[in-house]
Amino acid sequence: MQMGRVVIVGPHGRKLGGPVLQTICDSSDIRAIAGIVSQKDSNPLSGCVLCRSFGDIPNLPSGDERGDIVVFYAVKADALQERLAEAVENGFTRHVIGTTAIFDTTLVLIAKLSLHGHTFLVAPNFSAGANRGAEQCARFARDMPDAEVEIIEMHHSRKSDAPSGTALLWARAVAAARGQGLRDILKLGRHGSGLRTQEEICIHSVRLGNVTGRHEAFFASGQEIVSVKHEAESSALFAENAVNGIRWILDEVRFSGVYYMYDVLGLDLLHELSVS
Repeated sequence: MQMGRVVIVGPHGRKLGGPVLQTICDSSDIRAIAGIVSQKDSNPLSGCVLCRSFGDIPNLPSGDERGDIVVFYAVKADALQERLAEAVENGFTRHVIGTTAIFDTTLVLIAKLSLHGHTFLVAPNFSAGANRGAEQCARFARDMPDAEVEIIEMHHSRKSDAPSGTALLWARAVAAARGQGLRDILKLGRHGSGLRTQEEICIHSVRLGNVTGRHEAFFASGQEIVSVKHEAESSALFAENAVNGIRWILDEVRFSGVYYMYDVLGLDLLHELSVS
């Protein structure tokens, strides 16, 4: 495989963009050629060209095609669609998206582009353990079809979206394993009066301190409760797996389409259930 050339959107993000950039700089097979920054961002970016838009990226050496460059998105959901459209307009065809709570309109755009030669890796959580946790949730849901399911997720107080993308991924895994539509059974938090229904999946979100990320799913059936738990101790693990995802999507034989971290990790049950 030839040297991978990467453009990073949001290269100064403390939780994801910055650690991904550092991991790329430390690698021998991937090179960060540019970083797309906001108008107010003026931090130095060692070894890369700072750009405000994709159109500002200088021409690459002769023979290199912009469409062969993987683009990494570390941007908020409300900015993703505009950045994606801009990247497409400038010839990029391979995209790794680390944004959570993606808008439905953006998902529609991603689906349309995937039918026209574009390749996407969409990952609400790049952690291998968190994705294996989703597969374990699917297994428990399939083996314990009558279990009551509650998910608790905890993140630092600066996280703006709730519930987390990982909690929603785990909930989608449970719903898919049971052949249910998540929107019909998802409940966010609990207040007031009234009993829970057996089929509902309830997610509770906690925001405080500097917690990197904790998730636990509980399955109560009969006289026992089992749980799936994942805790991220450092954002570095997300960066390492994001770069592994970049390598995977750079594979020359990778067909266009939309892929997920379970494809990268070879998690067959999530693939079989088409959890997205």
